[in-house]
Amino acid sequence: MEGRACDREPRLWLDLELTEDADPVDVWRGVREDGLASPRPSLELERLPTVVRVTVPRRPTGRGPA
Repeated sequence: MEGRACDREPRLWLDLELTEDADPVDVWRGVREDGLASPRPSLELERLPTVVRVTVPRRPTGRGPA
């Protein structure tokens, strides 16, 4: 069975796991402005479907075990 054309098109998946001291807004800005802008021209593509998954560590609530 032959795959659909869209199944063979390049896609970009980014899986980012931030450290506790990372600023999610700054990270997203850097990904959007630097990370996502460069692959398309390099690959000579008009569009590059992209999925970005960001994992942010839980901040401690200050409460200990009950």
